Amino acid sequence: MEVQFVELYQNIPRFADVARWLEDRGFYFTGFASIINSHASAQPIGQRSDGFPVAGDAVFSSRSDRFDMLDGKPRDLQLVKFAFSSLCTGHLAHCFASLNACGSLPDREASYAWLSLLHDLQDARMSSQSLSPPRFPDVLPDTAVKSFSGAASPAAWLHILDVTNWRASCGIPNDEIDGLLDHLQSKDDSRIEHVLRKAGFVALADKTNLMRRDHASKLSQFLEQSERGVEQ
Repeated sequence: MEVQFVELYQNIPRFADVARWLEDRGFYFTGFASIINSHASAQPIGQRSDGFPVAGDAVFSSRSDRFDMLDGKPRDLQLVKFAFSSLCTGHLAHCFASLNACGSLPDREASYAWLSLLHDLQDARMSSQSLSPPRFPDVLPDTAVKSFSGAASPAAWLHILDVTNWRASCGIPNDEIDGLLDHLQSKDDSRIEHVLRKAGFVALADKTNLMRRDHASKLSQFLEQSERGVEQ
């Protein structure tokens, strides 16, 4: 929807007001499809830069729990449709979150290519070993909060953060985690990326591939550095 950051039209709410109103009703702000910039003063051509945002087309996406008021198949159908719409807007994580909330996917039907695609994505995910990065509370012991807050520099954090509990809780044998991270840094398409690319979601497949390799590389470096810091 079109939103404004400054007063372009009288008595029209600005972006912050619209975002807050929609958030209260179960919607996330997921980004801008376009931004319109302007300038504070009218300067000649050649004496202007980027200016500042005055308006844009904002994209909002529903939270999956908005469908909790429904039961059974009606709820699952809405979640499945929402999963596909999330995929179309490039929000792969939101797509899988909706599929997680769904009790079960409707039977695969050849006449519905979008539903077949969701089945393929679900199958690809279920057949792939997954690893979620640690959240901050997972690696910061309660006894180390004060030390972390008073650390002189980020370099000192490596002596404070502890990945032991995260390794024990991630559901993968400790000696297999490093190998999985190496595998996740492969340039070859994962099963999920292959499905996306085959279905024509090339840009999303490329972005997912890049983010997968980047996140796996950073997590691998973090684990190595934090464990070295604990040893020291």
